[in-house]
Amino acid sequence: MASSSSQSTIKTAHKKALLASLRALRAYAVADLLTKRAKKTAKKAKKDKALSAKAKKVKRLADKAQDLARSLNKKAMKNNLEVRKLINTSKKV
Repeated sequence: MASSSSQSTIKTAHKKALLASLRALRAYAVADLLTKRAKKTAKKAKKDKALSAKAKKVKRLADKAQDLARSLNKKAMKNNLEVRKLINTSKKV
């Protein structure tokens, strides 16, 4: 049986991991929306040069959002791994 302090540590780490996962999911959703908008704008931009510049800008934003989502997802996986380690060590004690 895990002690009270280790249980609270596990709860805190678990909460941190869940929040990180939620942040990553939100970032993926934003990246997906930006990617769709970039594709839509690119279709319209074939005729208009001003729209073409806007499409490139939105595409860059979408790429940055995807990179951010990937890094947040890595952090979330790292936090989940930390929670699993804490749970395993508390079971051994």
